Amino acid sequence: MVYLKDRIDKNSTMQELRKEAEKKYEHSWQSELQIETFMKGAEALLNLLHLSRIGCAFIGVSDKNNTEIKEGNIIRHNNNLFLIRFSKSQKQWVGRASEDMNWREYDWLKKVGKYCEIVADIHSDVWAQERWQRFL
Repeated sequence: MVYLKDRIDKNSTMQELRKEAEKKYEHSWQSELQIETFMKGAEALLNLLHLSRIGCAFIGVSDKNNTEIKEGNIIRHNNNLFLIRFSKSQKQWVGRASEDMNWREYDWLKKVGKYCEIVADIHSDVWAQERWQRFL
């Protein structure tokens, strides 16, 4: 299983990539040009993948309509709503129903995903943001 970070800091990631590029091209013939070209490509890739805010990463499970479930989605299962998030402590995708229910682990999401339906998205639905804000 591949685990994703729930967020990355684009600036620190670019600094780390620059250090790696400097090491890689240290003895190259046009090292500065190669480093700058590498950095432009890395920044373009980060922007393309929207990795400055991962908050839309596909979790590897689809709902009953075969729609990809992504971080920040609100799914309905057995009349309960679950917020999909990445847990840093558990290092896995989890679903949170409400304050009186525990987080559901990734294995549960894989089992019930085909019976769930995406009903909202925390990134674009105001009611979802208000209801789930404390879990963000």
